[in-house]
Amino acid sequence: MRLAKTDTAKTEPTELTADEFKQVLQTGKCDRIDCLHQNTVVIDNVIVSEKVNLASDETYPFTIDIRGGVFSGDFLISRCKFLGYFLISGGEFARYFMIYGGEFSNGFHIYGGKFSGTFLIKGGTFSGGFQIYGGTFSSKLEIHKGEFPGGLEIHGGEFSQIFEIHGGSFSRHLKIYGGKFLNYFLIYGGEFPGSFEIYGGAFSGELWVGTKSPVRKMLIQPDGYTLQIHTLTIQSEIQELTITNDQENHVSIAKLIINRIPTISSLIKLNLNSLQLSDHDSTGNFATRRCTINQLRIESFNNFGKITFDSLRPLFSEVCSTYPKEEPQIIISNADLGTTNFISCSLDEYTIKVDNSKLVDIFHTDTAFPKEITTSKADPDQKYHQLRDTYDQLQIAAVKQGDRITALEFQSQSLAFYKSHLESIGINRWSRWGKLISTYGICQFLKAFRRSGKV
Repeated sequence: MRLAKTDTAKTEPTELTADEFKQVLQTGKCDRIDCLHQNTVVIDNVIVSEKVNLASDETYPFTIDIRGGVFSGDFLISRCKFLGYFLISGGEFARYFMIYGGEFSNGFHIYGGKFSGTFLIKGGTFSGGFQIYGGTFSSKLEIHKGEFPGGLEIHGGEFSQIFEIHGGSFSRHLKIYGGKFLNYFLIYGGEFPGSFEIYGGAFSGELWVGTKSPVRKMLIQPDGYTLQIHTLTIQSEIQELTITNDQENHVSIAKLIINRIPTISSLIKLNLNSLQLSDHDSTGNFATRRCTINQLRIESFNNFGKITFDSLRPLFSEVCSTYPKEEPQIIISNADLGTTNFISCSLDEYTIKVDNSKLVDIFHTDTAFPKEITTSKADPDQKYHQLRDTYDQLQIAAVKQGDRITALEFQSQSLAFYKSHLESIGINRWSRWGKLISTYGICQFLKAFRRSGKV
């Protein structure tokens, strides 16, 4: 709710003591001013130099609309009942703005104002919701406790320092439609039986979701807004995650890190500079569809669920001006891919690097592999064993799905590495042939010989 403007301007500001200001909020007037207009206490052009402490068990019957003024001391709210709206559309708050408790029946809305000190919420019940439409927050904004049955919504505002959520119950939703977050946006705690939804905003720093309690639903989808996220890290247990870019070029996420695979997750038509997956005990269903990803890292990962990459290909343009473009690369390290499907993927446009990983259960169709797979191992002997193991596993995976041609290509690569290894340790041609035949069998040796040339 935003009320119509009321002309309360004066030539000189009115100086009020903290007690006088409190009296004005309760009754709409004091000896110095009369601010009550149609059941709304309109505060403008006032100076309160003392600490404001609304801490008694009192009821404020009117809507409070702070449109201007200078508040030099701390602004504290606790144990009060506000029956109308609590609105802030202007004013300068030089020190802390703290809410330790209270009941806000019709909501707490911020449309503007300058908050130089920390904005802190450590309690309170916001039945009508807590909404931010504007304002500049020069210091941190922290939420530690509070009940938000009406939801928490951010539509705008500029947040220069960290935005932190340590606790609180968001039984309905947490929604972000806009705003400029120039530093970190961190969610350490809180209960989210409702949903966490992001439709817009500019996140210059990291957006980090790491609650201890499960998040039922997380949705990131532009709805007529532009959404820019430098780095999104997901550490929480999320039951359902959806990140979609149905409206072309409205979502920009430079780096996405998922350290805990959600129960169900879908990435749809995203342009990502980097996607990192890491989970020691993943049982979820993770799928990407029509995504362009420059760097895909799967590290320290055990997949007991299902992963699907559908129409994966690299992105050759810049995703974020502040994040350097990664070269097309897929890195698989210390991972058991389990049931991982590659469907219509352009893997041949990537450099693929594999180390200490299990690949025998992957499935691929209409997918081209690169001519050569690499490893990070520098020692020649370790490099040989790693690459040969990789191609042997890929051959097994191809045999499982009945793709004999691809299986033979992988076996040819394995044979070629074995041959190069024998050459490097000084084995002559006739001895090499004997070792190759004893290792692969005469039939497979001859097939590989015909496909790859002289061995």
